[in-house]
Amino acid sequence: MPHDLASAVARLRVAGLVLEAATGELMAQAGRGRRSFRIARDATGAVDVQVFRTSLTTAQARALDDKALWKHLADERVTPDGLDRVKYIAVMSMTHYDAATGTVLAHTALGGGDFGLFGSEAVILTPPASARRSTRWATRSACPTAATPRT
Repeated sequence: MPHDLASAVARLRVAGLVLEAATGELMAQAGRGRRSFRIARDATGAVDVQVFRTSLTTAQARALDDKALWKHLADERVTPDGLDRVKYIAVMSMTHYDAATGTVLAHTALGGGDFGLFGSEAVILTPPASARRSTRWATRSACPTAATPRT
């Protein structure tokens, strides 16, 4: 499975569509109607994914605790004027499982105000192409626990 920038963008687009659809289904199950958010799209109609590069090195990002990492990235990002009803989601590409310590580094799920920050471990498992989604998601086999550690 490729791990280049184009593949990451494709995976994030799929993840955005899944999140949008899943939110609607969860709202319906909760008795609130099939309501969801509207995900931003680019001029071609694809999910709008913008690549942001932090000033932190990978080692610096992995060394910070969740709250410090969220604060740094929330302060560092640039948001356009006039988009006060927009929520921004950042998915960190430097998430890493350290087998020696049994911990996941640069992994969190924190949000506040207009900014949510997530680790990338779930996106790594998301198939980037629609042709492969149905075969990967149709299986009933469990994900290997070494690839998806619980912390």
